Amino acid sequence: MSNDLASSMACNLPGDIMIDILSRLSVKSLMKFKCVSKSWYALVTNPNFVIIHLNQSNLNHSHSLLFLRRRELILSTRVYFVSYNTYHAYANLDIPYAGAFETIGCFNGVLCLNTVDHKLFDTHYFLFNPATREFKPIQGYTTTMHKSKRSKFISIGFGYDPMSNDYKMVRIERVHLVTGLLYYICEVYTLSTNSWRMIDAGINGTIMDESSLAFVNSYLHWKGNKNNIELLITFDVVNEVFGYIALPDVPPKPSQICCALRVWKDQLALVYHYYVGDDIRFEMWVMEEYGVNESWNLKMVFGPSPGIMLLLGSGKNGELIFFNNNSMEVDLYDPVDQKTKKPSIHGLLGTLDAVNYMESLVTINGSYIEQFPIVAIGRRNGEEEKRENVYENGWDWEDYVFMLFWLVAILSCLYIFYLNFFNSTEMDWIQYS
Repeated sequence: MSNDLASSMACNLPGDIMIDILSRLSVKSLMKFKCVSKSWYALVTNPNFVIIHLNQSNLNHSHSLLFLRRRELILSTRVYFVSYNTYHAYANLDIPYAGAFETIGCFNGVLCLNTVDHKLFDTHYFLFNPATREFKPIQGYTTTMHKSKRSKFISIGFGYDPMSNDYKMVRIERVHLVTGLLYYICEVYTLSTNSWRMIDAGINGTIMDESSLAFVNSYLHWKGNKNNIELLITFDVVNEVFGYIALPDVPPKPSQICCALRVWKDQLALVYHYYVGDDIRFEMWVMEEYGVNESWNLKMVFGPSPGIMLLLGSGKNGELIFFNNNSMEVDLYDPVDQKTKKPSIHGLLGTLDAVNYMESLVTINGSYIEQFPIVAIGRRNGEEEKRENVYENGWDWEDYVFMLFWLVAILSCLYIFYLNFFNSTEMDWIQYS
């Protein structure tokens, strides 16, 4: 369709009907329509239309699971998109920046990521919209880890402010002085102003988590401790104040390993991990009415299941996302039919993140990267057809190089041990003679 024909068709349609039609299209199609004319560009980039498109996507349940797989050896990160209909990956892409990225949060199609610069002992933050191919470094925060030899601990979180229709990142630096004094430095980044500003932390307690993996009801959450009592420390993204939530009354067990803070069906959830022999059992407690401590209820018990070692998160429909250490891949457990599905996402322990994702037109005013292809993964005869450098079993050449590297390292250590042991035995024999 030529540009003139498309423009003439658009002029013959009532505005409301045209907006309704366009709001049902994919971001990929709308990005192409921006080039048709100035009026279409203005429409697609209009903030009101962006909200309409988001609402339409929510009504159509246009959600996916998004996995980040870090490849530490080559400092690369690959993103996989998994359909909720088939539970199979339908596309992937590589982040065009050297680094092993971790997920801070995801909202309305905008990912907040971080990666550590081990040379400078510093952390870099980024915003990323995979649908629009925008990538944006977040710079300008005033506190950095390498400027002082004092003991520091940094906690971060990313959320959406519905009152101002803005996206915010909070960075909390806990500083321990040699005198034993503890204080916090808190900064908030706002996307609309592209700047950081200091706020009064007012935190009476200790934040224990590095990242807030639970954004619920416009609040960020971290596990914490106050007066030797474990609780949740919250941050109100709208009013930018801190608060506290009591934990559920769960009797302590000697087999408990840890407690993970998650979101389950848009509700605040705590998942307790317990050893059962060599395997792990998971117990999920959910706050059914936000802010009401008495509404904590035991919602689900899963396991023990062989190989299931780590809970990565949960899906939009309540699926639990686990890492299977035996098969080195992701398992999806559906609590409704009590069946486990495998989306064919492979990796190593500690190298995978999982978040709920919905593509959007939300602009982050970043760099638009042309050389940023999303590789389609089709299906033929019920089998996945992977293109480019994606192998049938989900491993690519970097994975084999990584495994070869570790194999060589292990063999080298064994060889050095053998030489030392042989020399030691020979010296003892000479002395004995």
